Amino acid sequence: MTKDTIANAIKEANQQSLQGGFDAADYDSEELKDTLQKATEEGTLATDNGGAELTDAIEAKDASGETVGYVLTGTCS
Repeated sequence: MTKDTIANAIKEANQQSLQGGFDAADYDSEELKDTLQKATEEGTLATDNGGAELTDAIEAKDASGETVGYVLTGTCS
């Protein structure tokens, strides 16, 4: 297996997982990555959140590429 083959398999598995949470034609995990990173660094995300941390914000898009919703992932300690 090549590095690209593994990366594509992981991407496909993630896409299938997201389908369970929000049925959309495509998911864009890069669109909000910088915004989430900046908010984390600036401390604009709530700091007293009971140990929960937002780890990813993904745009769900329809077949035309329009955003139809968001899928958020996080952790809780």
